[in-house]
Order: sequence, then C-alpha cells, then structure tokens
Amino acid sequence: MLSGFRSLARHTIVYGAGDIFGRAISVILLPIYVRELTTEENGIISLAFAFIGFSAVFYSLGLNQAVVRYLSAREGEGVLKERLSTAFIALFVIGGIFSAILYSKASAFSNVLLGSPRHSDILRLIAGILFLDALSGTLFAGFRAQQRSTAHSTIRLIQNTMQLGLTVYLILFQDQGARAVFIGNLVSSAFAVAACGILSARHLGFCLRTTELKRLLAFGVPFVPSAFAMLAIALSDRFLIRHFLGLEAAGIYGVAYKLTIPMALVVGSFRSAWAPAILAETRTEDAKALCARVTTYVVLGGVGLFLMMSALAGDFIRLVSGANAETYIAGRPVVPLITFAFVLYGLYIALTAGVYVESRTRILPAIIAAGAGLNIGLNIYLIPRLGFIGAAWSTVAAYGLMTTMLLLSVQRFYRVSYEYRRLLKIAVVSAICTLLIVNNLENESISGMVGRICFAAAFPLLLWGWGFYLPGEWQAVRTLLGKRGSASVQKKPSPDESCDDLIPPRGT
Repeated sequence: MLSGFRSLARHTIVYGAGDIFGRAISVILLPIYVRELTTEENGIISLAFAFIGFSAVFYSLGLNQAVVRYLSAREGEGVLKERLSTAFIALFVIGGIFSAILYSKASAFSNVLLGSPRHSDILRLIAGILFLDALSGTLFAGFRAQQRSTAHSTIRLIQNTMQLGLTVYLILFQDQGARAVFIGNLVSSAFAVAACGILSARHLGFCLRTTELKRLLAFGVPFVPSAFAMLAIALSDRFLIRHFLGLEAAGIYGVAYKLTIPMALVVGSFRSAWAPAILAETRTEDAKALCARVTTYVVLGGVGLFLMMSALAGDFIRLVSGANAETYIAGRPVVPLITFAFVLYGLYIALTAGVYVESRTRILPAIIAAGAGLNIGLNIYLIPRLGFIGAAWSTVAAYGLMTTMLLLSVQRFYRVSYEYRRLLKIAVVSAICTLLIVNNLENESISGMVGRICFAAAFPLLLWGWGFYLPGEWQAVRTLLGKRGSASVQKKPSPDESCDDLIPPRGT
C-alpha cells in the first residue's frame, strides 16, 4: 500500500504544479484589488469571473475532455490530426457564434449580470476572453494527451506572468480599475492561442470530420449538466448576493473567498491524482485499504488547514486590506466556512474510489444535482436573512449533502472499512480547538493572534497524546518524501473529470 501512497503523493504534486501560478494570480493580486479598487469594482470582478466559469462550460461542450480521451489513443498520426482539427474548428465556430452574440448584446448582459449597462465594455472583453480560452483549451488538451508537458507548462507560465504584469501595470499606472483585470486576461489569452497554434501547427489541418465530431461530442456533452451543477454550487452565490445585497457585498464576499484558493488548489490536485491512483491498485483489498487510509489523511489534513484558516482569517484580511481593513473584515467568517466546504469536497472526492473501480459514474449526476438544488435554495432563503455569511453556510450544506449521499450510495456496492475510530478522534479534537479559537477571535492583539495559532497547532499534538498516529506512520512519511518521483506523468482521464472541478477560473 505504501507504493500507492507514494504514487498518489507524487501525482498530486505534479498536477498541482502545472497551473498553480495561474490559479494563484488572484491571491497575488489581492492586496492590489482591496487597496486600489473599490468594493463595487471587486464585486464586478467576482461576478464577471463567475459568468466566465459558467459560460466556459457551454463554449467547450466537453470537447477538451474528449480530446484528452481520444488523442491519447494509439492510432495513426492522420487519425489524431483529424480529431484535433475537428475539435478545434468546431470550437472556433461555436465560440465565434456565442461571442458574437455576447459582444453585440453586451449592454443587456451587463444590465442583467452587473445591475447596470455601464459595464458593457467589460462584457465585450469577456466575449473575447471566452473565445480565445476555448481555442487554447483544446490545444492545451492536445498537449496533455500527447505528453508534451514542457510546451504546456512553458506557455502557461508565460501566459500567467503576462496576465499578472499587465494587470498590475494597468491598475497602478494607467488607473484602468476593474477593466485592467480583463484587458490582462484578453492579451494573455491571445498569446496562449498564438503560442499553442505555432507549436501545434503540424497536428492541425483544415478538416472537419462529422464522424469524429459525433464521437467527440458523444463523449464530452454528457459532462455539461454535471459541470454546470458543480459550478452552480461554487459560483451562483455571487449572483444571488448581488441580487439581494448589492455589488459591494459581492465584492467583500469575493475577496474573502479568494483567501481560500490555496485550499482549493490542494483539493483540485488531489482530485486529478486520485482516480489513477486507486485504479492502479490491482488487488481489491489493497484498493479498499488505500481508500480507507487516504480518507483519514484527507480529513486530517483538511481539518488542520481549516483550523489554521479559522485562526488567521481576520489577520490575513487585515494584512492584505491595509487601510480598507474595516470594510473587508466583515468577510472574516466566510474564510473558515468555505475552507471547511473544501474539506467536505476533498472527502467527497476520496469517496468516489468505488465509483471509479466499479464504473458506477451514473450515480454522480443525481448527487451533484441534489447538492446544487440545496445550495441555490438555501442561498435564496439565507442570504436575505444572514447576509453573505448565509451563502457560505449554503456551500457547506451542499457539499455535506453530497458527501453523505455518496457515502451511503457507494457503501452498497463497494464497502470500505473506514477508520471510524480515528475519524472520531479527529472530530472531537478539532471541535475543542475550534471552540478555543472562536472564543479568542475578538482579541486582535499580537498575543491574541499567537494564542489562536497555538490553539490550531495543538490539533496534531492532542491527537498524538490520544494515540491517533499508528506505529510506523512517521517512518512511512519520511520514506515517501525521500523517494524521488518521476518528473513527468501522463494523466488518465477521469470518468467525471469536468463535472466535479470547482477550482475557480483563471484570474478570479
């Protein structure tokens, strides 16, 4: 089983390193956002990227997942060229039509999404971003399928660096406000399409094969409803907050949400690595043992991060907000709640092991739809009563329901003996540490911050005192970290690869 852990850890690190800079841009830019932009402008950014996330699902129609699936096949160069060209041309046409509509009706979209037609210029920029990202997304998928990791990573690095630099320059030196974020995205997206196109030229041609298009769409389109439902859980709260509370509240909520992106990156990396790791175990008992132990570790690590974010959420907000701290400190409760929602999502991913092994992916859409329905319903009920804190609680409830439903469903056909005694110890100790942290939240002095850090750091020590850790676990960790991993890994496409990815879009 140690080899399974070693493979899982190595793959998680590799997948996490790929786009981590792009996902981290919003965190890097956060001090500039909160110090140089108004809460209304931050609300516009949050809502606009939520719209981009939803729209991207329909722009791609699951064709990127289909490209990874069918270009990984060992077939002739001519067949693979036809498939990539077919997908690229299809998305060029689809994206062109959607973006033309969005561009021509920018004022109407701005009025509906942002509450005013004044921001139609931002919607026109978004029309270009969506079109360009749809094209580059297909070419990046081709790189992944062909194991061209160097090309993929190099272009991504330059693209994200360009976006970061342009955004900073346009905000600080050109006073472009929220528009700067989308101009930076548009220019960097154009670079990505050009660079990918040059490196993919020999794999592209002017051919659109209807038989190949049907094959690609048959694989990709079923992902769309589930992907949309997952995005509804992750992003719909922004629109409802704007509707009930206004743009300023959406801006405060969006800033607090950005502080949880590091946790989202960890969970997303684990999601990418988990299916190949569990499918690599050839013996059923080894796979179930790996599943049980990994579930314990996911909960252990996730709760540890939750406690640290609970202890330092207010301090992080004050650090990045500077003189505007009093405005944004209202979002402090959002940070630990959304972090805990990600812990539940990580547990949900771990529980999908039986789904992959037994090929029961058909149960997932109903579970995701139930979570999305509960999330939207609670948002509508709680936001007018609790403010944007109600949106955070709605997210926790949605992932809690999904995790519970998945556990009950999977145990019927893939029974795993989870380490319930150890999980109970985590629950009890974390509850004690949480109470200590909450009781010390109002102490904003240095001693108060140190005290909260100590309460969070006490979590693993209290578990050690209770005999939580098993003999040999520390040695296994040292052995795991001491092994050199492979520098490049081919990703096996997961059955539900796009339907449970809640990582925010690039630059949110």
